[in-house]
Amino acid sequence: MPKEILKQEKEDYLSLMYEMKRKENQIVKSDLSRELEVPLSRVTRVTDGLLEEGYLLKDEGRRLFLTPMGLSKGQQCLERKRCLTEFLRLVSGVDGSIAKENACAIEHVLDERILTGIRMFMENRHTYSYMTRGNDLNLMFPGGSCRSHFLKKEHHIQEFFRKNTSSLRNERK
Repeated sequence: MPKEILKQEKEDYLSLMYEMKRKENQIVKSDLSRELEVPLSRVTRVTDGLLEEGYLLKDEGRRLFLTPMGLSKGQQCLERKRCLTEFLRLVSGVDGSIAKENACAIEHVLDERILTGIRMFMENRHTYSYMTRGNDLNLMFPGGSCRSHFLKKEHHIQEFFRKNTSSLRNERK
């Protein structure tokens, strides 16, 4: 294969193919092309790479099927994206489509330990709200100011999202 396929792109394809398999029980290249907004030639190049790596199988009719490894990886990617989307909606109050777009932008760069922490928080968020109710969270932050700590971090977070979402859009075009 002349051009290397990025991990992020593989994960996006596997996540979408897993979702397609669950909904329609079939994976069609033209549907992948439409959903990912990429040319059919790119879909062919990526799916050929996934075939070589053992994530996909192709039958005589050239239909695509996820292997057990592909099913597992696709499910893992989809669950990671769903967890991050829900987390972003919960902590920011933004619309679901905005949260999903941002989750797609950051899901591939987050360390697995951070994702594990987010999953644990999401599974136990009601416990956290009871634990923090009535407590002064300012004591948890340097300088004693919870608000100033978050305001300082907010600028860096906004910069991160701006850079990553614009670079992702440029890559897809």
